[in-house]
Amino acid sequence: MKLQELAHRSSLSKALLSRIENDKTTPSISSLHDIAVALGINLSWFFDDETQSRSQVVLRPGERHVIEYRTDGSTIENFVPFGGSHLLQGFLMIVEPGGKTQGTLTHYGEEVGYVLEGEFELTISGKVHRLKAGDSFNFRSEEPHSHRNPGKTRAVVVWINTPPTM
Repeated sequence: MKLQELAHRSSLSKALLSRIENDKTTPSISSLHDIAVALGINLSWFFDDETQSRSQVVLRPGERHVIEYRTDGSTIENFVPFGGSHLLQGFLMIVEPGGKTQGTLTHYGEEVGYVLEGEFELTISGKVHRLKAGDSFNFRSEEPHSHRNPGKTRAVVVWINTPPTM
């Protein structure tokens, strides 16, 4: 696929895609998501680690793949190894104060989560939902969605979605 076609399909600029391709910038997770959708692949393809067993049942601390958002220090710790034929994906998301998705996400599937600590703001189809520790959520992934931490302390959220999109 030519860069122009990927830019058209992903709604990202050709210049940004060129900088990503030439390792001149690190893409945001939302940009990677847009690229994955445009390519018809799962976002996990970018992080697939062939050395980690896809049949591994237990992942101990330090064995799980961690993705760090360079923009705000937030992290996602993946419960399910990337790739393979997994039907769902689960992760522990730690969102630092002010941390947020860059843009809005939409994709096929369903998502569920539970806020372990902190404040968490989830926007689904334009409606803002303020959550705190002990609150849970569920929505269809086709609805435009984004999140942010409006609080002064980190937010910790267990997040599960199906099919795997990361």
